[in-house]
Amino acid sequence: MRKDKCDPIVSGFAMTERNRERTGRRKLTRTSAIARTVQGVRHLDIDLFQYAPCCLKPQLFIEVKSVPISKSEWAMTRNLADEFGCLAALVVEAWYGDLGVQVYDGETISDLHWSDTEGYLVSVMEKARDDHAC
Repeated sequence: MRKDKCDPIVSGFAMTERNRERTGRRKLTRTSAIARTVQGVRHLDIDLFQYAPCCLKPQLFIEVKSVPISKSEWAMTRNLADEFGCLAALVVEAWYGDLGVQVYDGETISDLHWSDTEGYLVSVMEKARDDHAC
């Protein structure tokens, strides 16, 4: 295992330099821990993948975080959306209950839209559904 990118796994938690697994405060799945031992690749977990039941093609990829992140930190989610011609979104689930939503439509990234209800996020999901043609 490369010491510069990933410290040894301790008590079921991987200690990495880029996320909270390094502090041991968040459990890392065994599969993710194993995947981190493979050199020369990166991995991505998709927090939500909305697809059409008729054709099984993607409509929306969502990355979920607890705090706002930089554009580079959800670039792969947007790359997947580009590859499949669908929307991508960053959803920030704030500790106090509000939801922040940023939408990528293939060309632009919207401003972070904050709301204390799920309505805006639902509208983004419905737009992804409605824009899709099987």
